[in-house]
Amino acid sequence: IELKSEQVIATDSSCGAKTELTRLMIDRGVSFNFIIETIAADDKIAADDKQNGDVEMAAEKDDDATEEKESHRKLAKSGFYISKRKIAGRRLVMFAQQKVSNDASSDSNLDDPLGLMVITRPNTGKNPCERTSKDLLDKYDILVSSEDIAHHLRSVNNEESDADSEEKKSDNDENKTHDAISVVRKNWKK
Repeated sequence: IELKSEQVIATDSSCGAKTELTRLMIDRGVSFNFIIETIAADDKIAADDKQNGDVEMAAEKDDDATEEKESHRKLAKSGFYISKRKIAGRRLVMFAQQKVSNDASSDSNLDDPLGLMVITRPNTGKNPCERTSKDLLDKYDILVSSEDIAHHLRSVNNEESDADSEEKKSDNDENKTHDAISVVRKNWKK
């Protein structure tokens, strides 16, 4: 909160009391670039962990987490979402991030059975209340996942290794990611 200006708008002639207009600048919002930087930082941390850890153990954890996810329920992915219904004449955009990371432990679904998501909106910032994956998927469609954005950032920065080139997405998928990022940027008004 910043004090923008103070202005005397009236003075009572009988007692001399002043009526002042005080303007404050309040900014709780989050910029699009801040979210992208957060995704890039998380991706770098994950890449560093993968390099430093045992590759076979990481693959086993990924397989276990995937089996457990598929057997129980559909968990929402971290990424940008757009509302299914128009609100005040437009569709709202938000960023949702998994509260408990999938690769934090192989028992992550036991730690977070509801698949809680931390919501960040452009004008209000990070929401103190979480939303369940079911509620999020009922009301919002995913525009682009954090994984797709991270992949796009790596390909733009030419940081892909030879191992990643085998898993490289097709040009069509890369264009879809770029288009989705453009839609998010256009609607992300802070």
